[in-house]
Amino acid sequence: MIHYSLFIVELRSEQPQGISHYQQKLDRIVAEQISLGLYNLKLREKLKNDSIRDSLTGLFNRSYLDESLKQEIIKAKRYQQPLSLIMLYHVRRQSFV
Repeated sequence: MIHYSLFIVELRSEQPQGISHYQQKLDRIVAEQISLGLYNLKLREKLKNDSIRDSLTGLFNRSYLDESLKQEIIKAKRYQQPLSLIMLYHVRRQSFV
């Protein structure tokens, strides 16, 4: 599910004739580009999250574990700290009768 955000921009002019049509058009284009950029950023975050989590359980997947483990090994070496890892596999067996 993608959520949308609403941003309100107020344009004011110190000039007595107000904001020109050209400036309004330019401001609208800039606002649309900012909106698209924010939308793409949210979409990218969602795609990244979807790629590292199991869609059924919401748990992190193996590729995320592998990448995180690499980073933790680097950190443990840098700070000369021990690192432990416990991996549990749970296999659910169903009997078909």
